[in-house]
Amino acid sequence: MDSLHYTQMTSQPVHDGSPDLQWAALLGAQIAHPGQENSSALQHEPMVHTPHFPQASIASPFQIGHAVTALPRLYLGRPRSEAWTQEQDDFMRELKDRGTTHPVIATQLLAKFGIHRTPNVISKRLKKLRDGCIDEFKLSQAIQNAVPQVQQILINQITSLGLVEIEDPEGSLLAEASEEVKEILPRVLEGYLREVAFKMMSETRAS
Repeated sequence: MDSLHYTQMTSQPVHDGSPDLQWAALLGAQIAHPGQENSSALQHEPMVHTPHFPQASIASPFQIGHAVTALPRLYLGRPRSEAWTQEQDDFMRELKDRGTTHPVIATQLLAKFGIHRTPNVISKRLKKLRDGCIDEFKLSQAIQNAVPQVQQILINQITSLGLVEIEDPEGSLLAEASEEVKEILPRVLEGYLREVAFKMMSETRAS
């Protein structure tokens, strides 16, 4: 359908008993050919207030044109931030070892390197560095070997308090405590070993 034919069709009122279709056709003409004679049809054609298009009775050509030009833009996502460098990682490790908070680290990174990093980004980066400074298989083996020994030491210390015979003659509470220790210890040891490895790597790089 050529432009002239389309304009002639949409510039005429739609007499099919459907005011909704009439309004939609006029609006389509305005979108397809802004500024042409079909805009006069929008100005002079009486708008009918309908339950489906209540805005038809009050919309002006300017409002319609504004609505068309104000369509949502395609979101392309946030721009990628600059890649971390080894120097920045070492600088963060050093600050973290001193007990520096993440907001202060962000300020120091901006002052030294001119890069903007949020405290949340810094936290994720430090976690990645901490997780990557130790072999996962060796870590798992170390925890597996250490848990039974530490568990037995703790149970022995609880027994040495002299309360088991009095408060728990059947040993049920002691068995429950042993299971709790066995469940908690791996998480505690993992966090501790990662932190130790992280500090050792920081000291090695600093020297």
